[in-house]
Amino acid sequence: MKILFLRPRAEMGGAARVMLVLASALQERGHTIILGSSGGEWFDQFEQPLRVQLYPSTPWNIALATWQITKIVRNEHIDVMHSHHRFSTLVGKIVSWITGIPLVSSLHEFKTNWRWIAPLWNARWICPPTEGLRQHLISHYKIAADRVSVIRVGVWSSAPDRLLIDQFRHSTGALASSLIGYVGRLAPEKGVDTLLRAMPEVLLHLPDARLVVIGDGSERQYLESLTQSLSLNASVTFIGARYDASQLMYALDVLVMPSLTEGYGLTAVEAMAAARPVIASNVGALPEVVEDGRTGYLVPPCDPNALARRMVDVLNNPVRAKAMGEAGKQKIEEWTPAKAAEAVEVLYRRAIAETVSHRFHRI
Repeated sequence: MKILFLRPRAEMGGAARVMLVLASALQERGHTIILGSSGGEWFDQFEQPLRVQLYPSTPWNIALATWQITKIVRNEHIDVMHSHHRFSTLVGKIVSWITGIPLVSSLHEFKTNWRWIAPLWNARWICPPTEGLRQHLISHYKIAADRVSVIRVGVWSSAPDRLLIDQFRHSTGALASSLIGYVGRLAPEKGVDTLLRAMPEVLLHLPDARLVVIGDGSERQYLESLTQSLSLNASVTFIGARYDASQLMYALDVLVMPSLTEGYGLTAVEAMAAARPVIASNVGALPEVVEDGRTGYLVPPCDPNALARRMVDVLNNPVRAKAMGEAGKQKIEEWTPAKAAEAVEVLYRRAIAETVSHRFHRI
């Protein structure tokens, strides 16, 4: 099949990484993946990226992107479109109406606003990555249950690069001490300020502990200022976004996800693939990924004290931390990219068959 992925921007973040992993797995099954997007850090990581004016989300770009995508669908003989964002789903629905090519959509986050326009961005076939997100779509947006199928996209496993790990820990000052990690966008909903506010309590118990923040975003300047105001400059390092973040998981002693909302938590899955314990907020779909007390800990969001206690607990108990990491690795062994590709291929074929059948009955 020829499949057209759509997203406004293939930016650094979990959604774009999910797209990239899924595209790679589908290609291994013999399919051709074309990305239609306006750009982003991950844009050139796709084998066949095409520029489409899907960003910003404006009425003019609805018209322009519809024309561009319709042209791609016809010229490239696309069999199915797969949107990974609400705006590209809106445009994709128009293109589907024009061309008769089916549209599947993946939703990667919880949203509770603008419920009244939900029919505009709801595709006929939807595949969220978690059951929690599926239930949210059914209960909050009143989408029929038979239209929503959970497809978890895991991560490719890779052996640790010991030289890279040692160099990375040395660069953070944690070669012989505990290293806490955050990986992701620096945005308000990620709750990184809570992690920083928890660090003074951690340092009271573990003065040599280090925190490395891997990622970039709109809040970086604020978070760096907060780090300075909390006198944490010697203990916290901001290194920006890294393409090898999944490999750097092996350098961490624990990963922390202090999010305020989360539709999946691919970063947690990557840490678990590296057999690292995860401490995460008890929000969104994170409880599906992180099992409290078994693969890590769940803590209330926006609670620095609770977060600090769990970080100290993990770092002071290396035997338990190792057991949690191994349990996490075992848990996600079934969440392979290959199985996700197989499941989404079934959904694509269903969408194509139902579209052809619907067209036939209209004649």
